[in-house]
Amino acid sequence: MRKTTLFITLNFLFFSFLLFGKEKADSSLCNQFKTKEQSSLLLFTAGYRMPLNENKIIDSGHGLYFEGGFNPGHLISKKLVLGFYAGWAWKDKLWSTSFNSDFVNDYRVSINTETHTSSIDSAVINASPDIFAETKGRSLSLPGCETRSFNNYSFYYGAILRLPYKYAPAIKVYTGFISSYHHGKGDMITKGKDYNIIQLKRAMYGCELIIFRGLQSISKNPAFPKYPASKNTGALSIYYELSDFYNSSLHFYDGTERASIPLKRVVSSSFLQKYKNEVAWGIKVSFCIL
Repeated sequence: MRKTTLFITLNFLFFSFLLFGKEKADSSLCNQFKTKEQSSLLLFTAGYRMPLNENKIIDSGHGLYFEGGFNPGHLISKKLVLGFYAGWAWKDKLWSTSFNSDFVNDYRVSINTETHTSSIDSAVINASPDIFAETKGRSLSLPGCETRSFNNYSFYYGAILRLPYKYAPAIKVYTGFISSYHHGKGDMITKGKDYNIIQLKRAMYGCELIIFRGLQSISKNPAFPKYPASKNTGALSIYYELSDFYNSSLHFYDGTERASIPLKRVVSSSFLQKYKNEVAWGIKVSFCIL
């Protein structure tokens, strides 16, 4: 996995280098693409994220992500990025996703069978270890759009800052949640339903540093002539994320029955301490309007 990630990154940097060399040789290209620090009123990013570390809970993290937001800082200075945004990351579109076997085994033996819960909660808790052990896959559909699909995805929101200097990097800080989402058959936990959905949700906190913004072209928007859009030919960034498994919860829905179960209620404290936090870090390549 790491060799593939390194290969993709080196190719991205190689083609970016070719763009720089071409810019110097071709004056017409220089008129279109050049280093700009001018910001945009509207923010947009579409990219691909590649983790470089091994996860201890679920083997996931690779995938597409999309972000959109607003930059009020542009109204203060045409070179300032001081805004907010929201994003959605699909973390397993090109990679097979599964829970770590050690995690599943530890989870199975940590469940307190004497915990008093409702019948639906008990059914979800008792079925969850086998579901975590058996579900795996590589689903190209969105979460909830395919029966027997297994997705790991995240929703998040945050703030972005880039100071009004030519080569200043941009930094993002954000929070949200990660969900390991399984859309299964109607008899997976309850009976006689069209589907069963089970999710393992945990809070997530992260930061990202955009270290290479690439070449940029400035294009005018007829609807907002005073606020031209600054488009990157490519960007490279590093990210760090921390997920709070200690306060995670199980969620279930079958079209009728619902359940939301904090894991603190049903598993041992030693298990929660062992998997308390999960760290993910890596690189992102993207095309963005900042």
